Amino acid sequence: MLRAVGSRRAWVIWTALALLSIGVQGSFLQSRASAQVQSRASAQAVATQPSRGERAVLVRMLEEGRSFRVRARAAVALDRFTDTDVLVALEGALRDPHVAVRTAAAHSLAAVGQRRSVSALRDAARDSSSAVATEAKSALAAIAERNLGQPALASAAIEAAVSSTGVMTRLRRAQHVVVVGEMQDRSPGHSKELSQVLAEQVASALTKLDRVAVLRPHELTDQARSEIARKKLPVLRLEGNVQSIQHAIEGDERRVRCEVSVLLLDDASRALRSMMRGAASAVAQLKGSPLAQEQDLTRKALRGAVKTAMSSATEAIVAGASEVSESEQASLSLRKSGRRKSGRHN
Repeated sequence: MLRAVGSRRAWVIWTALALLSIGVQGSFLQSRASAQVQSRASAQAVATQPSRGERAVLVRMLEEGRSFRVRARAAVALDRFTDTDVLVALEGALRDPHVAVRTAAAHSLAAVGQRRSVSALRDAARDSSSAVATEAKSALAAIAERNLGQPALASAAIEAAVSSTGVMTRLRRAQHVVVVGEMQDRSPGHSKELSQVLAEQVASALTKLDRVAVLRPHELTDQARSEIARKKLPVLRLEGNVQSIQHAIEGDERRVRCEVSVLLLDDASRALRSMMRGAASAVAQLKGSPLAQEQDLTRKALRGAVKTAMSSATEAIVAGASEVSESEQASLSLRKSGRRKSGRHN
């Protein structure tokens, strides 16, 4: 069955159904006979392409199934429909009592990729379960990508990626602080849309790093700075640039190459601590609208370039934080020395 739905859907099914399957009994389950009938029906629906006639059955299973396994399988199977009743059911499932169902629903909304789901997904990106929050962020990123040129959607994806938990909660867990700074497209085209895609991709990559509190500039409030000072956390700033985008046609293929640079700065002094570079190409056979294909390949190349650049982010942040701490210690020593000399003169 898993081969029939593909590796990504297989992973979600495993996460949604196997990870939290132990110890779930009682009120979650129907009578054994009824549960077995529904489980067989849902497994068959997942294994094959659901027809329009099965849609209503799957929606009802998602909304009314007593077993979380039934509801999760129905949520996964609904990832091929864009009908309003399906979207309403999946958005409602983001509030399901069981984390497996919420995770599966967020994954399916990512596959469907409809703008109307942004509000529900932004709420889900703050879910107490990291699995649900991660899937919701991925869904927001997918929707923003499909709607390149819609700034509000890109902003929603960035905000969800960075602000899935409160500022103080992020700081309490952190060993390093990274502020997401300016992201610009400096290529000859100067596309604002690509700047937004770059910002979303960088923010998304940062949130996957362990013990790193990712903040937007406006989140550096007095309260946040006080907590940072109390914990003596080094604060770095990340700024990114799309350096170049190159388009070429070779035979019957269209090729786009993208180069990016990500700068790691001392937030206080803006001193450069590290520069991470990345480049990637996207290739496809010529077909359809040249403009649409070029835009699609550009987004893919940009994602690949950011992934390459951010692959060394952990090492760069640790090294940069060490330099910031040493610089602060040296500055503190100089101030103390100055005060001692001033005291002797007096």
